[in-house]
Amino acid sequence: MKLLIEAGLIVGHCEPQGSYFVDKFRKTQSIDYICYGVCLTWQGYDFLDTIRKDSTWKDICNMLRSKGVELTIDAVFFVAKKLTSQYLGLEV
Repeated sequence: MKLLIEAGLIVGHCEPQGSYFVDKFRKTQSIDYICYGVCLTWQGYDFLDTIRKDSTWKDICNMLRSKGVELTIDAVFFVAKKLTSQYLGLEV
């Protein structure tokens, strides 16, 4: 939920719990959070509306995998907009 809040897809708040721990393998320090989601933002609604159709989601995933791109929110949104333009015949 913290990542969705940071990406601007939902409105919410995260509070650090103050419990730090060190990951044995990566040797990094992490913080536990408690997050409260309140509602979707306009960008969150747009994102969900864009990927709503199962076939669109599959096309997005296939395109990103074929290019070796990680499945990030920005990448998914970019490809979704491109595919929508293609579907509508707006791409030159």
